[in-house]
Formats: sequence, C-alpha cells, structure tokens
Amino acid sequence: MKIKMLRLHSALSALLITLVACAQSPIGNELKIKGKASAGAEQIVVYDLETMKPIDTIKVVGNEFVYSVANPEKEKMLGLVDAKLRQQVAVVTDGNEVEVDMSTGIAKGTPLNDRMAALTTSLLALNDKYRKIEAGYHEETDSAVRADLRKRMAGFEREVMDTMYAFIDRNQDNILPAYVMMTTAQGMDYDKLAKYVASGAKYTKSAMFAPVKQYVDYMRPSMEWVGKRFVDVRGNDLGGKAHKLSEYVGKGNYVLVDFWASWCGPCMKEMPAVKGCWQKYRSKGFEVVGISLDNDAAKWRAAVDGGGYDWKHISDLGGWKSAAASTYGVQSIPWNFLCDGTGKIVAVSLRGEQLSRKLAEIYGE
Repeated sequence: MKIKMLRLHSALSALLITLVACAQSPIGNELKIKGKASAGAEQIVVYDLETMKPIDTIKVVGNEFVYSVANPEKEKMLGLVDAKLRQQVAVVTDGNEVEVDMSTGIAKGTPLNDRMAALTTSLLALNDKYRKIEAGYHEETDSAVRADLRKRMAGFEREVMDTMYAFIDRNQDNILPAYVMMTTAQGMDYDKLAKYVASGAKYTKSAMFAPVKQYVDYMRPSMEWVGKRFVDVRGNDLGGKAHKLSEYVGKGNYVLVDFWASWCGPCMKEMPAVKGCWQKYRSKGFEVVGISLDNDAAKWRAAVDGGGYDWKHISDLGGWKSAAASTYGVQSIPWNFLCDGTGKIVAVSLRGEQLSRKLAEIYGE
C-alpha cells in the first residue's frame, strides 16, 4: 500500500527543510509575493500543495522574483520550489503581500509570518547545536562520553518534537498544522497524531491532511499490537528445520521480529540498518528473528548469505499467504515489532534511525 506522504528521515530535518511560511492579513484582490532567490537560481516552480501539482513558473532576475495571484482563495497553500538548488518555501494565500527568502526558508511581513520566522530561527539554532554534538559523537572513541553525547542528541530531538506539538496546539484554527503534519507525520508520536486526526479542527478538513489520515488508518492495526504479548508462529530455518518464535522470544532479552523478503526493495535497503544494530547490541543480549515472506528458498538463502545477516531466520515460504503474516496482519514490508524480555511487544515499525534510537534508549547508549 502506498502512502502519499512526504517521507523524511526525521521531524528535525523535515521542519528545517520545508517549514511553512504564511500570511494572515486580510485577503484582498491580489496576493503579491516578493522573493529573494539564491545565487544561481533561474526559476521558481509554484505548486498547489493540496494536489502536489505544479501550477506556474516564476523567472528569477538578478536573484529576485515577483509573483502575483489574482483573487486568491483564502488559506490555500502554495509551494515555491527551486529544484535545482533544493530549496523550498510554502506560502498561505491569506494576506496581500509576503516577502520570501528562499535561502533561509523565511517569510516576513504579517503576524503569522513573523511567528513562523521566529520558530524557524529557533529550530535552526537547535539544528546547529545538534550538528556540533553529532560531529563530536562520531569523532569520540570513549564509550561513556559517546553515551552522554547520544543522550544530548536525543534531548534535542525531543525538544524539536515538543516545539512542533506546541505549534500545532496553538494553531488549531488555521490550515498550518495540515502542512506541518503532512511533512512530518512519520516522525511524530502515533498517539498524538491520532488525537490530532480525531480533533475535527479546521486543518483536518484540508486536502493536505488526507495523507495524514491515511497514514494513521494504515498504522492503526500495527499500533494495536503495542502492549500485547507476542503470538507464537512457526516456520523452518534455512536448513529446513522447524522452529517456533517462542524459542527465541520471551527468554529475557529484547528481540526484534522482522518481516521481510528478498524480493522487497525497501526491505533490502533496510537490512544494513538492522544488521548494524544487531552487531552493536548483540553482546548485550539483543537478538533478531527474521520472518521471510519469500516463496523461493534459494533466493531467501542467497539474500541472507550475501548480506551476512547471521541472526535467526524462519519462513514457511508462503509469501503473502504466510501464516505468520496472517497472524500479525502484515499489510506491507518491511515491518517489525520489538519484544521485551517477557515477550511483550513494546514497539512496532521501527525503521532505520528509529530502531537505533530505541535500542540506545533501552541499552543506555
């Protein structure tokens, strides 16, 4: 199932790259956007952010551009994108004049514009501090110091998310949260996101919010597993010997149960991240059990051997008709769940950095 969502690795990068700019002054017969482009910019493409389709092109002259919208629809969001320089800003059509700086992603001139500019500035400051700590983390060799730096980085991530939640809470009566959540939903706390979807606030009626609703609906069956004990399933290992999941889960250690397949491109891209976490924490008891949705045993084995994925693997080679996939209601892969030492599922759908952060939290690194 494909989710129409702007997928970004973290809420931090999403907000800093695409944070919106808006205007709230009374709408008139024309909206004028005065923009400053970066050196080398040739044109700015205007997108309707409700349909994600381009609607116009602006020529840049001397690093500046002007764009006018006659009789603009109130609170419709436009995206200004310089694809060549990988810059973008979004503007709400609820004012008469907006000044945009493409290089900083900041717009000025109206109350909400100035508020958003202040928010963007504060997030940029957080980002600068985060990057400095991150650089130190990668250069540090002392494990105790690295653990402290990792905790500090996690603190910055939480601060960014808290800042975003506070912003959404303050803007329940306008369209801005729809755009913010459209760009960052996958980095947000699911329970908070579900409450926002159910709030009935103005932004929930926006077409931009539809992918957020779709994402919440898509994730709901998976999230319902959190807090429950795992259900035992069976499969054969690569040598054809039968095993039960209960042989590995609920034995006192944290175990990641990972649904994947050799034919699944996203799964194969995710496997190195799983491998990195397994290698880092296996000495502390962390284990991985791969449940393959392959149909071909030879391709399954080739993928495992080729990647050096030397953890436990089982499969009934039933593909999407796998009994394990049916038991857990797996609708897409990669998908996983993390069990604690008692066999209780404590998290689901941990991808990439999310898995790394969760294990760092568990093992104190």
